[in-house]
Amino acid sequence: MIFPYHQYEVRPIPGQNEGVIYRPMVPIHVSGPLGTQIILGLVDTGSDVTVLPSFLLPLVGAAGIDAPEADFRGVGGQVVTARYSRVELSLHHRDGIYRWPTEVGFLDGRDVAILGSSGFLEHFNATFNSERHQLALKSNKRFPGNGKG
Repeated sequence: MIFPYHQYEVRPIPGQNEGVIYRPMVPIHVSGPLGTQIILGLVDTGSDVTVLPSFLLPLVGAAGIDAPEADFRGVGGQVVTARYSRVELSLHHRDGIYRWPTEVGFLDGRDVAILGSSGFLEHFNATFNSERHQLALKSNKRFPGNGKG
């Protein structure tokens, strides 16, 4: 599966004078007992976990209210608390639909998912092509769901 990077305008910084940056974002389907929501997710090799915005909890019916909580360190070392719940994630691509159950953290104050190692990247071999602004994902032997890659 090949996904184009998303282009974002940013303030120019040293070494990045163009004011444009490309990020490996993919549309991810999040499903629970009450339905499915689609959200953009940043594929982040630096993140140990997959976290979703907490506004999704009531929309998909995930059991986040009574779910276990876990603390972890975010960018800059700040400690954040996520509520964990089991959901089904899926990628929809012209090559097929890739669907798998997983536990993810839900964080307040986010509007984009962070697709990290646990729950996402552990199931795919990823190739980041910065020259072409493309991300290639291929399911690996650890992929627990349905689909082909």
